Amino acid sequence: MKKILAFLITILLLGIQKTSAQNYLNYYETINKAEIVNLDKELKKSDSICQIAFKID
Repeated sequence: MKKILAFLITILLLGIQKTSAQNYLNYYETINKAEIVNLDKELKKSDSICQIAFKID
């Protein structure tokens, strides 16, 4: 019984970690898009994309 419980807790923790990692990747992908747009001198679009990134949970 203890082995099954330990296994289930491990699976649960790995699932939570994956969700956090995905949010982190989404945030930095959006920031990267904003930086590329900023380099193209489209400041309003860059600002808009940054605002979206800050709203990602």
